[in-house]
Amino acid sequence: MKFCRTNKMVIASVVMSLVAAATVMADDEVVAPVIVDQPKSVNVKAGARVTFSVNAVETTDSREDFTVGFPDGTTLDMIYCAPGSFTMGSPEDEMGRDDREDLHKVILTQGFWLGKYELTQGQYKAVMGGYPKAFRETDSEGMTNPYVGDNKPIIYVTWREALDFCAKLTEIEQAAGRLSKFYKYTLPTEAQWEYACRAGTQTPLYSGAELTSMSICPNVDALAWYGGNEIFLHPVGLKEANCWGFYDMVGNAEEMCLDYWVEHLGIATATDPYYVAEEGSCVGRGGCFDSTSRFSWEYARTCRSAFRRSFSRTGTYGNGGFRVALVPNEYKVRKPTVPVLPEPEE
Repeated sequence: MKFCRTNKMVIASVVMSLVAAATVMADDEVVAPVIVDQPKSVNVKAGARVTFSVNAVETTDSREDFTVGFPDGTTLDMIYCAPGSFTMGSPEDEMGRDDREDLHKVILTQGFWLGKYELTQGQYKAVMGGYPKAFRETDSEGMTNPYVGDNKPIIYVTWREALDFCAKLTEIEQAAGRLSKFYKYTLPTEAQWEYACRAGTQTPLYSGAELTSMSICPNVDALAWYGGNEIFLHPVGLKEANCWGFYDMVGNAEEMCLDYWVEHLGIATATDPYYVAEEGSCVGRGGCFDSTSRFSWEYARTCRSAFRRSFSRTGTYGNGGFRVALVPNEYKVRKPTVPVLPEPEE
């Protein structure tokens, strides 16, 4: 079983001259450090030299996929997403488009890891010791509910419970020495989610296919459990993955993101966008298995990579879950200014 190697804190002695350079050695190998702390300023006389220390995090092997293992044998697979840029949202002529899917360029300056699958009930219980508060294993007549299953996505979970899971997982992995104190598990931002969902595609569906109908679409069947082919929750990983290896990015359970809901994201280029507010909803992405009940007959359109909607942060849904992300503690998220919206049509 492979684990994420613990990143080491290394101390670099940097000699400042006309041109500064640094080489850091750790365990007899040269590594490329990411500086996380350094002096704010240094006064140097003309012609003099100064030596000072900076704290840096080793980045060797940091771009590998890895698997987290729990004592009960449950595992959690994480896939690395490299920094990059993509076009978020949908063009105006895309079938099933919503006007809240503003088309704009997004730049992600730091890589991150994302769960290969939606978080399962078994994984949730392995970390938290039980189900979320609103989860019910049996119905009012004592019968086992059809959505129960260790390999099925966790549902009936609040946004706060999802973040509590991530915090607990971080605590466990750091205490076991498998995770650096410079990293943390959390929910993906909405931009990170769509970046991983699209996996380099710009088509409505992450398979590269188009939507042929907003209700029942054969092109969706291979990718998702959705209102056009199912009305029950299924175990993760049974449909086709996207080209980066992620399963069930659309359909099955809808996935909560870290961001607070913003009606319009705007058309201006955004770098590491993350929207926060004092109150309000979070963002739900990916549609779900019972989209028939909430979107009438337009259930196939909810499986588009650009589909987004508001999602209660305090309530729970029988179709709502989440996917775990791993990011640096020093991940710099920028709070965008007021979005630049498209000009209204004449």
